Amino acid sequence: MPKEWAAFEASKKEASKEEARISLLRAKLEADQAKFESEQKTEEWSTVGWKRKVEAEAALLSEERKRLREICEKE
Repeated sequence: MPKEWAAFEASKKEASKEEARISLLRAKLEADQAKFESEQKTEEWSTVGWKRKVEAEAALLSEERKRLREICEKE
């Protein structure tokens, strides 16, 4: 019985070490996932921002072309 008890206590101790290790790894994984999602959102927002800038510049260019045509037609 004492050998079994010692083996049980050793496995219990090892299990608690593994639980602590798993908790640390889980916390690191969650932090990494949050960081990844944050970076992904930043990239998406960046893409959307550049798309809006391009659309605004395209609209401005279109207006400038219209004005240029009107000026050329008047001359």
